[in-house]
Amino acid sequence: MDFMRQGRGGGRAFARNRGLLAATLAVAVLLAAPASARLPPVVVGKIAASVAEPGVAAQLRDLVKTELRALRLPDSTEQRYLLDVSLDELTTSSAGQKTETTCEVSATLRDADDGALHAILRGRARAGAAGPQPGRGRVAALTGAVRSALRRVPEAVSRR
Repeated sequence: MDFMRQGRGGGRAFARNRGLLAATLAVAVLLAAPASARLPPVVVGKIAASVAEPGVAAQLRDLVKTELRALRLPDSTEQRYLLDVSLDELTTSSAGQKTETTCEVSATLRDADDGALHAILRGRARAGAAGPQPGRGRVAALTGAVRSALRRVPEAVSRR
């Protein structure tokens, strides 16, 4: 090919054009990134558990992240929020072969830029389990309380 001959400088021009093409493609890919690649409008901040049981704070954080991902949050908002969640109560009572767990969660939705309070959210749930092992009831009560507290997040984010 004529443009690749050393004497005419065509190889250098081709290399320059290839670099320009690569840069143009990189910019196009960045500009065409899907909406899902944007930062989410709400991110998990602090997680606090007043319950001294081991693993509860980590379990709470996982549940909050899971429930937050399941919410339909508006894509159009440029505002970003921090969601801080606190486990206020997690108690289990037994009566014979039945255990009942009660869970209460509170959350605050704050402006990520200036920390201004945007919403206060609360959730409470009760779950029972058969047998002396409260594990299933505890998970169900914790999940229900988190879900109950977070169900108002889309509305709070939309009313800016």
